[in-house]
Amino acid sequence: MMRRCVEPGCRELTRTTRCPSHTRTNYARRAPSGWAWSHIRALVIERDGGQCVECGSVLDLRVDHIVPLRLGGTSAMSNLRTLCRPHHMAVTPNGGG
Repeated sequence: MMRRCVEPGCRELTRTTRCPSHTRTNYARRAPSGWAWSHIRALVIERDGGQCVECGSVLDLRVDHIVPLRLGGTSAMSNLRTLCRPHHMAVTPNGGG
């Protein structure tokens, strides 16, 4: 059974969830999870001095993708920053999940 690729805006038909042109790029854009994300998160927070880079708060810290994954950003350290919850909610369309 053929269906449309699940990538936004793609009209290609596929037997799986993504067409061949989006299969590879999807994995590159996926955020790490589990222990990998915990490790990256700790490194980013340590690099940023254990505080929000916007206001210096040390409460309820989040690690934010500067260029979102959905817009082609990656989970490279250079694309990550530490934000407090209020600043993360301000820059993240869905509130930062």
